[in-house]
Amino acid sequence: MNEGPAEELYDLERDPYEGEQPGGRTPTTTHSHPIGSVRVPIAVFDIDGTLTDTMNVDVECYEAAILEVIGVVVPDHWPALDEVTDPAILEAACQLQGRAMPDASTERRTADRVAELLSIALERTPERFSPIAGARTVFEALGAAGWRVAMATGAWRQSALVKLAGARIPSDGVPLATSSDHRARSDIIRHAVEAVGGGASDAVVYIGDGVWDGRAATSRGYGFVGVGSEADSQQLRRVGAVGVVPDLSDVPLLLKHLDFASHEWRNQTTTGSDEGR
Repeated sequence: MNEGPAEELYDLERDPYEGEQPGGRTPTTTHSHPIGSVRVPIAVFDIDGTLTDTMNVDVECYEAAILEVIGVVVPDHWPALDEVTDPAILEAACQLQGRAMPDASTERRTADRVAELLSIALERTPERFSPIAGARTVFEALGAAGWRVAMATGAWRQSALVKLAGARIPSDGVPLATSSDHRARSDIIRHAVEAVGGGASDAVVYIGDGVWDGRAATSRGYGFVGVGSEADSQQLRRVGAVGVVPDLSDVPLLLKHLDFASHEWRNQTTTGSDEGR
């Protein structure tokens, strides 16, 4: 996907898929979060399909590496698994084919091979490593709007770095948590939150394109904003998305959804505290 014009701005109230927020409420959009009065909220980004348009090449290289190194076939129904991360899909494939889960050394070799195949693909077909529109500027834009940013992906670290470099996402200094850190996506997101200095008292919103992203975020009590087409919008909302954006180029719209999600988190936290008194 191509980057949209950096100067192009949109109506804050525009939602390409739905006219109002869940519950019929429209949040008061505030893009300034003074550290002295309100803790700076945290936006955590998925990578494949969210920052980089690399899902197809990633799946191809992952499946090829698993077959080459371990000799198992990745099941076609992997998107429906309870846990969708590189090690979790590998474990499911081994179980389905009566194989033991590989030891840590073999898993590392497999992760290295995925990254090698991705690097070969990047050299041969760099057009398969495009950024999602707006991804190259979104970290800077959210930082200027008062948000801390981090990345959390279900991919192994080696392959995540190849995809970020291939799509030329400026991510220096942005914490990255991967399935090399944890098997479960919810733990990966928590790891990213901690890496950016966050804790239980911080509003956290995860931005992702998969239903597994929404399930992982809401299981931790985090907000969730989806990235996808109009056709994807309904299923992303079913798993907790407060809003869905087609890409990351419309920063005001993205901030509108992020702010709404963080306000929802604060309302839930306040309600929970009041009920506990």
